[in-house]
Amino acid sequence: MVRKKHLHDARGTFATFLMTETDLTDVEIAGVMGWSPDEVARIRKVYVDERATVVAIGQRIARGVNRNCKPE
Repeated sequence: MVRKKHLHDARGTFATFLMTETDLTDVEIAGVMGWSPDEVARIRKVYVDERATVVAIGQRIARGVNRNCKPE
């Protein structure tokens, strides 16, 4: 079943963009989004920090695979 998109989905995407692609603080992002700094911190912990962890693990795996491959 395809989930219907809602306006808050776009807001969440924009918030994660602000967290990952700018140097804005949680307080500044909260001001832009109309949320509390605590809500921004919660979103950062759940979505952004988890994403960064997954990317870092993928990079470590790729390095390990590349180390084990010998050039011909």
